[in-house]
Amino acid sequence: MEKTILSIDLDIIMHPCIQQYNDDVEGDDDPIDLWIALENEYKLDNYNLLSYDSYTLIEIAKLLKYNKNKGKKIYYIQEHQEIVDILQKSSTYPNEQYHLYNIDFHHDLWYQEDDFYSILEHNEYTCANWIGYLFLKKKLKSLTWLNAPNSEDIEIKPYGSNIKINYLTLKDFYKLYDLNFDEVFFCLSPQWIPPKFHFFYTLIQLLL
Repeated sequence: MEKTILSIDLDIIMHPCIQQYNDDVEGDDDPIDLWIALENEYKLDNYNLLSYDSYTLIEIAKLLKYNKNKGKKIYYIQEHQEIVDILQKSSTYPNEQYHLYNIDFHHDLWYQEDDFYSILEHNEYTCANWIGYLFLKKKLKSLTWLNAPNSEDIEIKPYGSNIKINYLTLKDFYKLYDLNFDEVFFCLSPQWIPPKFHFFYTLIQLLL
């Protein structure tokens, strides 16, 4: 059984400034403590230093509303690896493969070589390698990544296999309207979004 999945990570709206703090963030950081430290270290309390992309924010809201109007259930999650948790709860999961469309500043395949060991030997996954988990578990039929102009490409390739990624840009949202998604996920990723902008996540839910 094949399913087509749309995943949207709100952190992509922060692409104008995310490189200022991206390398200092870990997925398991407490968001409140993390942002107190970041704002103190980099003086990021200034809104001008934390600009977001309003165009992309609006495109995300429009795409979610379009799918909601088509009767698609939208899962609202805090961290990206929760997608795997939800998929695994389905009784059909053992027989499923996915065509994944991921709107995200990060590729979420893997950033450390020992991720392969963690996934294959210990069945572990995080917000940084949940897509890599689906790939190495042979659940990924295809992957399309809509990223930002300054998103980092994949540096670590999986051993003994190849992965092909179809790339889309921030101007390609319109290409997603013709697709029939079986599952839609909207993720906050609070570690990568300043707390002062978390209200966008809640506002979009209220407006849908």
